[in-house]
Amino acid sequence: MDHGHSAVGHGARGGPCPRRLVSYARMRSRTAALAAAALGLVACTIGCSPRPVAGPGGPPPPTPVPDYRDLVARHNHAVRNVQRLSAFAVVSLRWQEDGQRRSEQGEGILAVVLPGKLSLTLGKLHDLFRIGSDGQRYWFIDLSDDPAIAHVGRHEQAASTSLRKLDTIVMPHDLIRLLGLLPIDPLREPKPPAVVRYGNQFLIEPPGSRMRILLDEKTARPRRIDLLDAEGFSRVSAQLSRYDHLETTGIPPGSWPTTATMIEIRDLQTDNTAKLSLSDLIGDEEEINDRWFSLESLVEAYEAKVHNLDRP
Repeated sequence: MDHGHSAVGHGARGGPCPRRLVSYARMRSRTAALAAAALGLVACTIGCSPRPVAGPGGPPPPTPVPDYRDLVARHNHAVRNVQRLSAFAVVSLRWQEDGQRRSEQGEGILAVVLPGKLSLTLGKLHDLFRIGSDGQRYWFIDLSDDPAIAHVGRHEQAASTSLRKLDTIVMPHDLIRLLGLLPIDPLREPKPPAVVRYGNQFLIEPPGSRMRILLDEKTARPRRIDLLDAEGFSRVSAQLSRYDHLETTGIPPGSWPTTATMIEIRDLQTDNTAKLSLSDLIGDEEEINDRWFSLESLVEAYEAKVHNLDRP
């Protein structure tokens, strides 16, 4: 499928500032109830649930939850055939600035090669920004400047020096995690309770992932993903919905994997949001250009000036 890709860029058309698409937030929730509230579930799945009434046979038995490893295995089976993704993206941003609520919308192409490569263009009549990650570094290339400026940082520094210089909702490498396409380590099991039921969904917190994931009971696909800070509090959340098939050559259509086409990301401290609406999903290698994930190639093609975000 032709998305109008150039030799280096995927043809994008949008105008929002990508720095708002990418930042860290924190939400202080010190109890399990508040953690559930952070997931937006307490009000209707717990707080509004009627208390069981004992009848002749006593109260109804508790609803069983699956074994953690079985649930993770179901999720991993669902994403086993996902290696890459190309999609047309409409990005809607809402943020608070100077005491006013502001919003912008742009269009572009999202390309992902798992586990750590991402490219997103944003623009309207032409490319204005490129956001990317190659597994070790992340970047925001502002093409509206002359010359273009590539703001570059390394992942291991993203939680400190770099983020102080960015006004963003979620980092590029974190955006990959919020798509819900990565497998979960099945060998590391959390302490009990490893699985908590909320209605027809199951809450898990895979060890070492700094993520809290709400999986659908029937499909074992994520409905919500929270990114956690070093203290285990939710800082960014994403609601995932409108799952659609990812067309993949070599796999029968009935076995095509599915991916969320609506990802609603929220900074839980500022309430700033970024909504990604995806369409024209393709999982084939020929739809993706390796140069999109090469910072050196992009800097050369756009004759961009590099700004190192990790320097004091």
